[in-house]
Amino acid sequence: NAAPYTKLHPGIKTTITAAVSPNPASSYQWYKNGVPVPGATSERIEVDVDNLGDYSVLVNDNKGCTNSSALLTISEAANDI
Repeated sequence: NAAPYTKLHPGIKTTITAAVSPNPASSYQWYKNGVPVPGATSERIEVDVDNLGDYSVLVNDNKGCTNSSALLTISEAANDI
């Protein structure tokens, strides 16, 4: 889930959040374009126009299960000029 936007202008940020159920997550690793994002190991990641791309998250839950999310694309918004 990205809120409030998936299309960004310079100066605008959005937050991508992982929702995990039914078991609480014990670890997260975010990926941008298939590459791990350094230090992005919590349930949320903040993204700006300098970090456009396809995001996913790999989650381990407290029962030892691992799963990854579908891709979420953060792209540039069309210019109104």
